[in-house]
Amino acid sequence: QGVGTGNAVAFTTVDATTDFTIGGLVVTDGNIADTGTLAIVPVDGCTIALGGDAGDDFNVDSGKLVVEGDTGRCGIGNAAPAALLHIEGNTPVIRLSDANSTSEADALSKIEFYDRNSDLNGYIQSGTGSSDDLIINAYNNK
Repeated sequence: QGVGTGNAVAFTTVDATTDFTIGGLVVTDGNIADTGTLAIVPVDGCTIALGGDAGDDFNVDSGKLVVEGDTGRCGIGNAAPAALLHIEGNTPVIRLSDANSTSEADALSKIEFYDRNSDLNGYIQSGTGSSDDLIINAYNNK
C-alpha cells in the first residue's frame, strides 16, 4: 500500500514547509517541481481549489493559460490579463465551430449579449446555408 505501488493514498493535509519527494514529484518550500507529468484526478464530486489571493494563480507554461486567483481573470497568451478574458498573440483568432452541423447549410455560430438580469440584449450571428451574411441584432426595448 502507498506511494509508488499503484494503490491510492488519501492525504488530508500535506505540510509543504518541509522538503519531500513522491516519485518524480518534488515539493520544496511549498513549490511543486515535476520532471514528468503531474496529474490531479479528483474523485466524483470533488473540487480542486486554488487560493483566492493575489499571486494564487493557475498558470500553464509561463503564461500560455492563466487564471488569476484574486480577480478571476483569464489570460490566453498573457500572464497578467487586463480583462475578464484577455487573449494575446501575434495574430489572435477566436474560432467558433458548430459541432452539431452536418453541412454548411445548417452551420451556425453566434455570440449573445446579456444584461445582469439575464435578459438578451443582442447578438452577432453568422449566416447559414448559402447566405454569407453577418447578422447583428440589438434589442432597443431595454
